[in-house]
Formats: sequence, structure tokens, C-alpha cells
Amino acid sequence: MDLSKYKKRVATKKAYRKFRREKYEESLVLYNNILETYPEHTNAWFGKALVLEAMGKLEDALKFYDKTLEQDPKYFGAWYNRGNTLVKLERFSEALKSYDAALNLDPEHFGAWYNRGNTLVKLERFSEALDSYDEALKLDPKNVEALYNRGYALAYLERFSEALDSYDEVLKRDSKYFDAWYNRGYTLAYLERFSEALDSYDEALKLDPKNAELWYNRAKTFENLDKPQEAIESYDESLRIDLNFVDAWYRRGMVMVSLGKDQEALECFDKALELNPDFKPALKAKKDISNEKS
Repeated sequence: MDLSKYKKRVATKKAYRKFRREKYEESLVLYNNILETYPEHTNAWFGKALVLEAMGKLEDALKFYDKTLEQDPKYFGAWYNRGNTLVKLERFSEALKSYDAALNLDPEHFGAWYNRGNTLVKLERFSEALDSYDEALKLDPKNVEALYNRGYALAYLERFSEALDSYDEVLKRDSKYFDAWYNRGYTLAYLERFSEALDSYDEALKLDPKNAELWYNRAKTFENLDKPQEAIESYDESLRIDLNFVDAWYRRGMVMVSLGKDQEALECFDKALELNPDFKPALKAKKDISNEKS
């Protein structure tokens, strides 16, 4: 037996166990000790990078992923985790190149395709993102995150019926997936299928009843259904949760205008303008009321 190889393997396993137990400082000390003795030990450089990434020391982690790749340009894990680190640093174009390098080595890695899709969404390259999600779903057809993000990309591409199909697939697998209900509702509202949108928003509210934006969108849907009283009630719920929600004050005011309640409308517009003095829709609405009175 090669004793040095055995010792190196044992030490590396010990360092990795510490990492898995989130004992990062101890793991880092062990990896540093290994590298003092075995500076060409590629797995130790990679392990050190993993620890530094977990500690939030992203630039340092990146340096050691690069060191790993200097020693072994075909080290899949280094390319993949390098991509993840670059995403955390919001360096999306560079991350994409790392995921591409990883996929050249392992074209059947779900995570690389999925994260590549997410990165392309950040770059607003939605059609390419969709292709990546489709590749990911070939490998894991029931993955709800990939299905949801596929729907999100389709909605941005204005392929709304397909987006709804993806959200429905998500909800078949996980009926408590808040974002799928929420974006399903938003998509249906965009398609002017307001009653269906309302049903989706109501399902979302069962999961997150203190979401001010959700109450706001529910209120707008009631407006579109010509149900002003229900709209006001939903705007009120939104404002109970977030009194600083400028758009909710404004929209509540516009409903009051539609009901002929100009004084209450003005109070809403004034509240919106207290929060944002340059909010043009509220300034215009106040001017319109003033012109009507004069």
C-alpha cells in the first residue's frame, strides 16, 4: 500500500465530513494542512473552494475553483460550482460559460441545465432559457422548480397558453406551490380571463394571506370584473399589510372616482403623493377632479 496516498485520502475524507457538517472553519484548516503537504492534490483545492463558497467568501472560492481547473481542466464539479459562485456574484455571462463547460463534460446533469436556464433568465434570454429547462426536464420530468421556471420563461415569451400548461403541471404535483398559483392568476388576468384569475389568486391567498401585492392584484381583477366594492375591500387588505403601497392607494382612489366619491378619492391620491410626491398618475387624477369641479 502507498502510505502517502492512504493518508491523503483519509485526510481529505475527514475535511469533507467537516464540510458536510457545516464545520467550515475546521474543514478549512484541514484542507490547508493537506495542501501544505500535497500541493498538487486537486480534490483538496476543490474542497477548499467548496468551503469558502459555503462561508460566503465567493471571490476566494472562485480563485480556488480556478486553481482546481488549472490542475484538471475536465473537473466537472469545479466548472459547475464555479458557475454557481458566479451567479451569486451576479456575473451571469461568466456563469453561463462555466455551465457550458460543465455540460460539455456531462451533458446529462440536471442541475447544470437547470441553473443554466435560470442564468439565461437573469440575462433576459428567455428562448434559450426555455431550451435549457426543456433539457433539464428530459432528465427529471417531474421537477416542479424546472416546470415552474419553464412557465415563467414562456410567459415572458408571451406564450401564455403554454405557460398555463406548465403552471398546471406544477400544481398537479404540488398544490401548495404559491408562485405557480400567483403567476397562473397573473397570466389569466393578462389574458382577460378574470374569473379564473380570481380563483387562482384565492388559492394563492390560502397559502400567503399577508401578501400585499397579491391582494392588490386581486383588487385589480375585481375592477376588471366591474365589482368596485370587492375591489375596495381587497385594496384595503393590501394597505393593512403595507400602508406605504403607493399603487394601492392610487388604484383605491380610482375606484372611488368611478363611484363618484371624489373626496375619498382625493384622500387616497393625497396619501399616494405623501409617499411619492412625483407620482404622476395621482397628480393627474387630482387635476382631473379639480377640472371637473371647476
